[in-house]
Amino acid sequence: PRKAWRGYRRFILDEKVTEALNTCSFYLRPLDGEPLPPFEPGQHLGFQLRIPGSKRPTVRNYSLSCGPGDPDRYRITVKKIPPPLNKPDVPPGAGSSFLHDNLKVGDLLEVCSPAGKFTLDRLDSRPAVFLAGGIGVTPLLSMLEAICAERLDRKCYFIHAVRNRQDHPFRDHIARLVERHENVELHIFYSEPDEPDQETDHVHHGYVDVSQIKKLTGDDDLQYYICGPPPMMNSLVPSLEESGVPTDSILKEAFGPASIKKKKSATTSSTQTDASV
Repeated sequence: PRKAWRGYRRFILDEKVTEALNTCSFYLRPLDGEPLPPFEPGQHLGFQLRIPGSKRPTVRNYSLSCGPGDPDRYRITVKKIPPPLNKPDVPPGAGSSFLHDNLKVGDLLEVCSPAGKFTLDRLDSRPAVFLAGGIGVTPLLSMLEAICAERLDRKCYFIHAVRNRQDHPFRDHIARLVERHENVELHIFYSEPDEPDQETDHVHHGYVDVSQIKKLTGDDDLQYYICGPPPMMNSLVPSLEESGVPTDSILKEAFGPASIKKKKSATTSSTQTDASV
């Protein structure tokens, strides 16, 4: 069996693909050529980035955005984070800017073994509701790819909230997955839709909330997986609990310095990254 490694292992950037506005996927191949250990869908990789001009390595975690079926490459998908609109003097995201602006195919990265407790529960047969905000889609896409690849007989609702089509990573890829698997139902929420974006059965305008989620999924016994930025997490998680969803049925991961109020769920983790939504 391929085992996880200790410390940092050197990887080479094998491919760099633009997925949406300011969003890129980075395909990583181990420099030693040895097969990669499997990982649980939803886990992340740790990075020690050697950023020019910085005295110390910058440590970041980025979620794996691929399913666990490829023994040769990992994929992460990172959004380049600009300064906050209300604080233009604040530096942009150091890690995401380095990956986007400095990293080229053939460059090396120091990477930790996959880790994290926000993972797909394969033993739970209840319908799954995946709620993603922006780039928070990455661990949930990993779970969706695993469900589709393994042909798990489980109903899934995949709900992705983004600003518009320009900011929508993996739009076509997820649509193709859904087309090939009848057990997956897709819903997209555009908060600032582009002119060509017309509302349909699976494209909605505005922000997602609990009443809309209930309308789309029904009020059955469901398991929720939620990943997104602080405003989304602090709104949806307490609202779901207040609507009667048991706390242990909500599994969540916050991107960036998110702090989720209300009760603590069975699985709560945080990916320390500047690749928030």
